[in-house]
Amino acid sequence: EDTAGALIGPDRSSGIRMPTAALVCVNSYAASWDQVQWGGCELEWMMIPKVLKEI
Repeated sequence: EDTAGALIGPDRSSGIRMPTAALVCVNSYAASWDQVQWGGCELEWMMIPKVLKEI
């Protein structure tokens, strides 16, 4: 939750709560990891364990 929130940025992640074992997809348009900036990513999707269990 902390890492995903930091990557997304405080303005866009203020309401996000992630249960244990949740999966998130965070998108960055950086060409490599060293170009990724805190707060410069977008949350694409989040899947909670209850939904994963059904798949």
